[in-house]
Amino acid sequence: MNVKKFLCLMLAGALSLSLAACGAGTPKVDYDTEFDALMERVEELGEKADFVSTVNIVVWQETGPEDVATVLASMLTAKEFDDLRSQGDIRVAFDTSRDSEAWTYVEKYQEEYTAISTGMETLKADIKALKDACGDDHGDGVDALQKYFSKLQAYAEFATSPSGNLMNYRSNHEDFENEMAELKSAAEFDK
Repeated sequence: MNVKKFLCLMLAGALSLSLAACGAGTPKVDYDTEFDALMERVEELGEKADFVSTVNIVVWQETGPEDVATVLASMLTAKEFDDLRSQGDIRVAFDTSRDSEAWTYVEKYQEEYTAISTGMETLKADIKALKDACGDDHGDGVDALQKYFSKLQAYAEFATSPSGNLMNYRSNHEDFENEMAELKSAAEFDK
């Protein structure tokens, strides 16, 4: 065997070993770091879903079932408080003597709602990438993370598309909070 061929084979072998991580032939991934980062992102989006659904409940309580959809839609499209005031019946939903405080909540509602919508797809892709890279060696942890994410998907849909009646919505909100906490603990345990 000639020296050049031998060196090429050695270099190829060293390169393939350096690329191996969780699974053979996959790019190097630090499973623990990646898993923790993904868990944190799921938790952050869960907190955003919690905030949005909590605001939904407050507005629903204050406006009643007839006006809740109009007020929530107005909150998402308003550019300033006067805009909001002109779009929906918010007399009861907000104490208009404290417009700036109310507007702060509306702005946060808009931001969290948007973050939920934009964050879900990239998070899903990143969890799939972790599964592809490390699923063989860390199946239980990745599966638990996927279950946690699946519940987040349902929670995000629930928060961004409220329906039903207030009593059921409030009850479902509490159920989601509890289930998210349980799935988080399970994922951390199975890591």
